[in-house]
Amino acid sequence: MHKKSTLILLISITISLWANNTLGKSKYTIKWTEKNNKIINNSVCHNYKEGSVENRKCRAEAKTYFINQCKNFTEKYQNTKSPYNKKYLKPKEKFCYAKRNFNIVN
Repeated sequence: MHKKSTLILLISITISLWANNTLGKSKYTIKWTEKNNKIINNSVCHNYKEGSVENRKCRAEAKTYFINQCKNFTEKYQNTKSPYNKKYLKPKEKFCYAKRNFNIVN
């Protein structure tokens, strides 16, 4: 009997966003891990200490980013003729899933 082994691929992606705070502009680097084209909620902003002010601000910015990216890729998908629109389907699904499921509070 042969055993089949399964390989799980986790992709780490880094996105840089600008956020305004009382001191002016500050830069939050948002990092997350993906599995099966889905952003793993508790991995978002793992580059900042859990519970820190930076982590909370980063996660709030991430939520806004996911909402904007969902809208962006949905529009691109809808406004591009098939079969050329297929390249927008996976990012649309990923960010719209994150928009619906990501919770700022970890």
